[in-house]
Amino acid sequence: PDATYTIPAGNMFAPGTPNTRPEIYTMGHRNVWRVSIDSATGHIFWGEIGPDQATDTASNPRGYDEFNRATRPGFFGWPYFVGNNLPARFADYVNNTFGDYRDPQRPVNTSVNNTGLRELPAAMPAMIAYPFDESERFPELGSGARCAVGGPVYRRANFSATAARPWPSYYEGKWLITDCVRGWVKSVTFTDAGEVRHIEDVIPNLAVAEPMDISFGPDGDLYILDYGSIWNAKSPDSKLVRIRYQAGNRAPIAVASSGVSGGTLPFTVALNATGSRDFDGDALTYTWSVSAPGVAARTFTGATVNVPMTQRGQYTAALTVSDTAGAKASDEVEIVAGNAPPAVRLNVTGNVPGNSAFFASGRPVAYSVEVTDREDGALGTGIQPDRVALSIDYLPEGFDVAALRAKTTAVDTTTRFAVARALIDGSDCAGCHQPTIRTRGPAMSELAAKYQPDDATLTRLAEKVRIGGTGAWGAEVMPAHPSFSMHAARTVVRYMLSSANTSIRDLPLSGVHTPEVPTDDPGRGALLIRAVYTDRAANGLPALTSEDAVVLRAGGLSPLRADARSGIHLVTGRGAGVVKPYPNGVIEFRQIDLTGVTRIGVAAQAAGGRNAEVGGEIEIRIGSATGTLLGSVPVAVGGRGGGAAAAAPAAGATPAAITAAPLGGPLGP
Repeated sequence: PDATYTIPAGNMFAPGTPNTRPEIYTMGHRNVWRVSIDSATGHIFWGEIGPDQATDTASNPRGYDEFNRATRPGFFGWPYFVGNNLPARFADYVNNTFGDYRDPQRPVNTSVNNTGLRELPAAMPAMIAYPFDESERFPELGSGARCAVGGPVYRRANFSATAARPWPSYYEGKWLITDCVRGWVKSVTFTDAGEVRHIEDVIPNLAVAEPMDISFGPDGDLYILDYGSIWNAKSPDSKLVRIRYQAGNRAPIAVASSGVSGGTLPFTVALNATGSRDFDGDALTYTWSVSAPGVAARTFTGATVNVPMTQRGQYTAALTVSDTAGAKASDEVEIVAGNAPPAVRLNVTGNVPGNSAFFASGRPVAYSVEVTDREDGALGTGIQPDRVALSIDYLPEGFDVAALRAKTTAVDTTTRFAVARALIDGSDCAGCHQPTIRTRGPAMSELAAKYQPDDATLTRLAEKVRIGGTGAWGAEVMPAHPSFSMHAARTVVRYMLSSANTSIRDLPLSGVHTPEVPTDDPGRGALLIRAVYTDRAANGLPALTSEDAVVLRAGGLSPLRADARSGIHLVTGRGAGVVKPYPNGVIEFRQIDLTGVTRIGVAAQAAGGRNAEVGGEIEIRIGSATGTLLGSVPVAVGGRGGGAAAAAPAAGATPAAITAAPLGGPLGP
């Protein structure tokens, strides 16, 4: 009532210490975000936003974001140190000079503005620190723009005995963290000594744009506040997400598909639910409800059903999948009855003679497009060529081509930039650059008005995307995106500068393209040739879009992208991006055309020593793990086996390849 307050014992400075304040527990922070307290230990946890500087300079280290924990009072270093106590040189702003680096063991505050201690306590290093680039110590945090957000420490005792959905004991004592820009939620596990043991994904397939805060509710549910993808403007995708832990029986996953998206009456549509699954292995039952406005609903049962369509309309086929415990899930597909979807076909002649799976850099690929539509006609006779979108892109390794088909909408001027848009969706670019609205950065229309998409400009802006920058559009900093290759960055920049381009495509519908693997690419990507057409609708029903795509691999088959694996360990953390096989492990690639292929190279290493790697032999077989043996490669301890034909060898690898002539035929076993 008299406006005084009490201060607990155990803070940084004893009451009465000259030039100090007794309520300070920790100091030396730059930008603390989302503080939490471990209810079991009293330890304090927080995220800390670091400087935007992308590279080390003569006066300052590059910027790091941090995740920190205070188990006792302490000085955490800012502004003299960042990350693992990396020092900055003292800046004399009066004389505009730089002095010596501060000593983290004996930091001294000589600022003319200092009203506190001159000799400060020793600086405490960050528990977790990560820059724009991939962190050598914590590579699982990724790379690119960063924004550390602290979260809660999970303790079962924080929830009542009757809480509906407490998390499993596996998470007891783990700290949940997130990054507002990178969009993941991870858990931090500590050793008994309080060191970071490992960091792992909590929800690997989480789809949020800008997680601003995470917190547990009283029932045990985790809530995530998602700002949305647009900065400084209304984000249509902002939301509050609830993650519920479901113990015991898990609900099935419903996946509905149809043989066609539409047709001319009468026709029959085949509905398919066989992609549905239940992680508990329960038997599933399937119920379909097929309806349209003004048309009575019809009910069907079974994983596959054939539905006759005799009345015009826009139908919804709603699937409900139930397991034996009564848990349910649903999905649906749309079918247009009265408008047949167009047929799009790509004819591609690969540049490896007779092969439909691979291409060789520098050799021409011939292609042509065919389009027919029941109502519109054929290409050139009813269908205008300028309504067909065609694009040819080199894709980096791991690019999900299926995602493009899933997001296909009506053809417009951006259709040919589908790969660029997918790269943007997988990064933080959309948070700063919208098509016509200025948010944190300039709109794409503003970029297009300022820059011409010539080769030199594309290269210059792509380099800026990778290393970051500031000043071109005000004081706002564009973070570095080192995970983008130069080719990927150029692809994104070309799209952003396309606002004034009103064409559907930049290529003829038949011709020859000479692909080149980008110089900064390891050569394990693919060439995507894609054609898309939207019909002119019919009978008052919606227009339908169809596409065809041909994917030619550059030659590399990554075990990370295999169709199936068994006895194979995926390496995470340091060394991520490789696999470690156990005895008799199998990596399977399906439907690979080996026409004209006479050599398969393998990149492998057995280091031995502390890694306990004993070496072994790698076999290539056709058909199955016990099928016809094409050849083998021994991998000795301390050595490396590799090849130059089908996969980039490890650095310093001794070439060793499996050879045969020929290996197989088009889409053979």
